[in-house]
Amino acid sequence: MATKVNVSNLRRCLTEIVDRTASGEERFIICRHGEDVAALVSVEELMLLEDGDKVDLEAALRALKEGGNPIPWEEARKQLEGG
Repeated sequence: MATKVNVSNLRRCLTEIVDRTASGEERFIICRHGEDVAALVSVEELMLLEDGDKVDLEAALRALKEGGNPIPWEEARKQLEGG
């Protein structure tokens, strides 16, 4: 679970927050005027997210090339849930 921090607290504690994030100890959601606007994660987590996005995109492009009849999301979800 990510810890929420507002922009003014982020400014005050930037070094500590960056250290905690870089160590993989914690993730942060940055808020401005009560609204979540950004997230701070370690570089390692960012790389994993980007790799996952690349894999998802490649799979989607392969599926489009295969053609066939698309399955509606509700039906796919039921199949994935074992129902």
